[in-house]
Amino acid sequence: MNEQFSSPGSSKQSTESSEQQVSLPHGTSRSQRRGKKKKILIGLLITVLVLITLAVLGYVYGPRIYKDYRMKQYGEQVDNIRLTVKVSEGQWLSEKYANGFGEPFEFEGELLAASSDKSHIAISLEETDGLVQVIDTATRDVVLELPYTNKATVGLDNYYDAGNNTVPVRTRDEEGTGEYSLAILNMDTLELTQITPPFPVAPTTGILSYNETGDVLLFDSRDSAIMQMKHGEPVWQTQVTGRSYLSKFRPVGDRYYFEFTISNEPPTDSFEFDSDQPSSDEKLLIGLDPSSGDEIFSQALKDEDWITIFSDGYLVEESDGDTGGITFDDKPQPGTFYDLDGREIARYDAVPYLFMTPHPSLDSGVELVGTEILDQYSDSINLVASYDQDGRPVTYAKFVGSANFVSTRDAIPETVYQLIRSSADGKVTAASVSDDNYDQWVKLYDASGNEIDSRQCDSRLKIKHGLLVSSLSHPTVVYIPR
Repeated sequence: MNEQFSSPGSSKQSTESSEQQVSLPHGTSRSQRRGKKKKILIGLLITVLVLITLAVLGYVYGPRIYKDYRMKQYGEQVDNIRLTVKVSEGQWLSEKYANGFGEPFEFEGELLAASSDKSHIAISLEETDGLVQVIDTATRDVVLELPYTNKATVGLDNYYDAGNNTVPVRTRDEEGTGEYSLAILNMDTLELTQITPPFPVAPTTGILSYNETGDVLLFDSRDSAIMQMKHGEPVWQTQVTGRSYLSKFRPVGDRYYFEFTISNEPPTDSFEFDSDQPSSDEKLLIGLDPSSGDEIFSQALKDEDWITIFSDGYLVEESDGDTGGITFDDKPQPGTFYDLDGREIARYDAVPYLFMTPHPSLDSGVELVGTEILDQYSDSINLVASYDQDGRPVTYAKFVGSANFVSTRDAIPETVYQLIRSSADGKVTAASVSDDNYDQWVKLYDASGNEIDSRQCDSRLKIKHGLLVSSLSHPTVVYIPR
C-alpha cells in the first residue's frame, strides 16, 4: 500500500497555508469598511459644503427673490386703483423730459415760475434783494427784468396758480414815489397785469390767488387781513383776530381754506409769507365762502396735528408729535375726516400713509378724493409711488429704497433715494437714486422702466412748475429738459 505522508516541516507549511486562506477574506472586509467610511466622510463633507453654499446663496439672494415675488403680488393690488384726480398742470413732471436732459441752469436764488412749454423760467436772485429775471432756457438770455421785487411778500409758498403759469410780483417805484405795487406775470405771454387794490400796498401785502376772470385774493400778513377783488374792485374783506401766521391756503370747490399758526410773537413789517414760522402750540383752520367772505367754520387744532385737504373734505391727524401717517411716515396715526363744511364724517384708528406724488398735503393744487383713499383703497393706497393724470398708478413701492413699474413689474435697479414723479401721460418718470458708491443721481425712465437719461446731483430734488430743481444745494440747479 502506498502511503502518502509528509514531513513535519511540510505539515507546518500546509497549516500556515490553510490559515492564510482562512484569514484572507477577513482582511479584505476591513479594507472595504475603511473605504466605506472614507466615502461616507467625503459624502458628508460634500453635503456640508452644499448646505453652506445654499445657505450663503439663500442669505444673499433669498431676500431678493422673496422681495421680487412679493413686489409682483403688490403690483396686482395697485392694478385695480384708479384715483379721482384734479391737479394743476405744474405739479406733473414735464413730458419734455421724455427727450432727456439738456444743460442744467445754475443760479443763486429761487425758481418762481415756468412757461407751459418750459422755454422760459422766472427766477428771483438773492444777491439783488429779490430781482426777478425771466430767462430763455435755450439761449440763457435775460429777456425780462423787474427792477425790484421782494419775493418774501408775494406768498409764493401759498400762491395758488391753478395751472395758469403765472407768478405774483411786488415792485417798488424806487426813483419816484417809493410806493409799492402788485402785478401778475404771465409766463406764456411775458405780460404784466397790474393789480390795484383800493388801499396803499403795504410791505406785507401779497397775492394769494389770481385767475383770468379777474378774481384776485389778497392777504396782508401784518394784520391777517383777507380781501377778495373782482376786476379791480373789492368784493369783501375780513380779518383773522389774534397774532396769526398763514401756513397754508387752498381753494377747494366753492371754499377757501386757511390754515393759521397762532403766533406768540407780535407782527412786524418783516413778518412775511416766507418768514420763519413762529413758535406756537396752536393752529387754526378756517373755511370761508369765496363769494361773500363769510366764515363757514373755524376749528382750533394742536400745532402737531397734520391737515390734509381733499376735494371732498379734509383729514386731521391727531399726531403724537411725529409727522402724520398721511405723509411719509410708516407709523400710521389716528385721524378724523371732515366734510367741506367742517362736519365730522368718520374717525379712523389708523390713517394709511402715502408715498404718492403729487402729494395732497405738500403739492399746491392737488385734489384727491379723501373718502376714496381712506375707505376704498385703504389697504393698498400706500403702495402707490406715482400716478398719471387719469389716476392710474405708474410706479409702486413697498420697501425702503426700491420702486417698481406697474406696466412691467420691473424694479428700478438702483437704490431709490428720494422723489419719484411721473408726467401727466405717465410716459416718463424721474427718480433720485444712489449708486453703489453712494453717489446721487437723478434718472429718467420710460413707462416700461428703461433708462432715458441721467445726471449726477448733489442734493435733494423737488418738482416746481414741472421742472426738476435741487432744493438744498448752492447754487440752485434747474435740470432743464432737452
